Amino acid sequence: MNLGSIEFFVLFLPLGWLAYLLVPRTPRFQNAVLVVLSTIFYLSWTPSMAWIMALSISVNFVAALAMERLRTSPGKHRAVFWAAIVYNTGQLVFLKYAGFFAASLMELMGSDSTATRSSLHFILPIGISFWTLQLIAYQIDVARGRTAACRDFLVFSVFVLFFPQIPSGPIPRPHQLLPQLSKSRHVEPSWISKGAAALLMGYCLKFLVADGIASVVVQPAWADPAHHSALSAWVGLVGYAIQIFGDFAGYSLMAIGCGRFFGIELPQNFTVPFFSTTMADFWRRWHITLNSWLFDYLYGPLLTTRGFFRGRFDLGFVVVFGLSGLWHGASWPFVIWGFVHGLALAIHRRWDERLRRLCRTNRVWVTRRKSFAWKCAAWMLTQSFFVVSLVPFRAQNLDELRTFAAALLGFSQHGSAIYPSGLEWAMVIAALGVFATYNIGGTATGIRIWKTFLRLPAPVRGIGYGLVVVMLLILVPVGTGNFIYAQF
Repeated sequence: MNLGSIEFFVLFLPLGWLAYLLVPRTPRFQNAVLVVLSTIFYLSWTPSMAWIMALSISVNFVAALAMERLRTSPGKHRAVFWAAIVYNTGQLVFLKYAGFFAASLMELMGSDSTATRSSLHFILPIGISFWTLQLIAYQIDVARGRTAACRDFLVFSVFVLFFPQIPSGPIPRPHQLLPQLSKSRHVEPSWISKGAAALLMGYCLKFLVADGIASVVVQPAWADPAHHSALSAWVGLVGYAIQIFGDFAGYSLMAIGCGRFFGIELPQNFTVPFFSTTMADFWRRWHITLNSWLFDYLYGPLLTTRGFFRGRFDLGFVVVFGLSGLWHGASWPFVIWGFVHGLALAIHRRWDERLRRLCRTNRVWVTRRKSFAWKCAAWMLTQSFFVVSLVPFRAQNLDELRTFAAALLGFSQHGSAIYPSGLEWAMVIAALGVFATYNIGGTATGIRIWKTFLRLPAPVRGIGYGLVVVMLLILVPVGTGNFIYAQF
């Protein structure tokens, strides 16, 4: 069961919400309902791995309390902190990367790695990459005194286990979620309206944009890239950029919408990244909760503590984004993708410093940077780089990466094209329309229009939501509804 499945939308969410509304409006009862719902949701994914989640919640709950009690004993305080960090990191590394590292080592030594990779392949607890970062942030914040250790096990369990966020984020910080869970929550009508709007837009992005584009354009192009023309490969690659945005931004909106039904506000994860004119700006708009986590808990400490990386900003970008690539998946294409983006950010930093110096010495450069032509060129360069960088992100292995890259350059064997049918064209047009509407809606003008819509009478808004549901039922392709980021 996931946020896009029929059983979730028809049974789990309505019945769970009804139970939440019926219990007394106190934190204990409300959180108890959320723990039960989240446990049922979690068990529907990986029931055999539930003990890992239960152990992680218990260990981190106890460790934070111990750290708080040991503040007057710096040595013991530090020992508990590092024990918690090693536990969380080690668990993720062993379960997700043991097979990858062992197989890579054997391949380096010239041995067959197939058996090793198979023997060290584990069923991953759902969302482990996301909630591990959440728990590490919690331990760091408690150790630094930014957040008080949670003393209510029920509250802490919801903090980690809250079902909308667990498969694919967003990754909430302790100060964002714990205070909300510690008090009673009254679900106002405005929250329900905003939650329904976010949920419906999420469904549109996922099922109309992501799944629609994937079935018509992306899957045919990637199924056999060696036999497609360069144009088909490029269409498939641009389609994948739209697909992954619709899939992940759609999931994030669904999670936010579900949270609002229970009086909980989850952090935003996307703010119109396709309007970015630099890669630095792009990463402030795309997967915001992950990238802010990387900069606050990894990049910042890496460059400010004494050691080799101190002050080495460019190297820090490469290392941090290399680790980000590995976080996404245990394969070399993901590592390549991360290093490429780290290198791009390092180059951008140097180029931006040079431009700033030029602007200080020559006002002509100030005018150039503000010109429409400059902004268009910067936008085109940024978006083109992002799209091309998705080749290693989408490739399952290095062979597929090389094959698709060759197809993009026109080195395919036959060069056949992708021809959508009549209904498929309608699906593509609808997908692009929703994609454009959502991105324009993130601008200042779009936000004003949206606020105007929310002020309309409830029956009018209901008709609008109903039309969206009808469009979803007519045009949504039949599929599994699986989310790309759930596999990370």
